Amino acid sequence: MTASWPEVGPPRLVVLAAGASSRLGQPKALVALPGGTPLDRILAAWPYQHSPAWVVTGAHHSEISQSALRDHPQHRIIHNPRWALGRTGSLQVAIGQLPGQDILMAPVDCPRPPRRVFEALVERWSAAGSPAMGWCAPFLFEAATGKNCYGHPILIGRGLLARALQMSPDKPLRWLRKDAQPLLGTQVQDQEILEDLDAPEDLKELVGRDRQST
Repeated sequence: MTASWPEVGPPRLVVLAAGASSRLGQPKALVALPGGTPLDRILAAWPYQHSPAWVVTGAHHSEISQSALRDHPQHRIIHNPRWALGRTGSLQVAIGQLPGQDILMAPVDCPRPPRRVFEALVERWSAAGSPAMGWCAPFLFEAATGKNCYGHPILIGRGLLARALQMSPDKPLRWLRKDAQPLLGTQVQDQEILEDLDAPEDLKELVGRDRQST
C-alpha cells in the first residue's frame, strides 16, 4: 500500500557543505569567486528568502558556521558529526530537522546555480502536484548526442526522503533515485548545473568563467 502524505508548502533549501575538500585544500563553501563564495551564491539564488535554508557542515564546521552566521543570520547551521561517511548521511541529518518536508538539495560542489534554475525546479515540482515520492533535477539537452545531461540542485519529495532515512549513510544517493515516482526533469539553458568544484584546476576555471560574466 502506498503511504498517504499530506500536501506541503514550498520545498526547503538544504545546502550540503560537509566534505573535507581535501583535493581543493580549502572549504569549498568559502572559496573566493569574483561573484561571491559558493555558499553566498547558493543562498542568494534561493527564491524563498523568507524561509530559512539549512546548511549542513562537517569537516569545516567552525569556519563555515562562523561565516554563515555572520553573513546569513536568518539561515540555520547543522553539523553532521559523521560527515566522512558521505553525502547521504548529511542529507539524513537535514531530513531529521525537516520531517515531512520536500527538500531542494544544493551541494556546494555545484557553486554557481542561477536563481532561474531554482525557480524552474520549484515550478515543475508545483505543476506535478509536489509528489511525495518524486525526484526532480535540471537538465541540459545535448544536441550532439541527443541526450539529456542532468545536474544540480535536486528536488526530492518528503516520502522519498523518509525512505532515505533507512539507507546506510555511506550509500550513494542514486540508490534513492531509482525508487522515485515520478522521476522528473526540467530543461534549462544554464551550464552551471553541471559544474563540479573539486580540485584547484576546477577553481581556476570557475574564476575565469565568473570574471567573463561579471
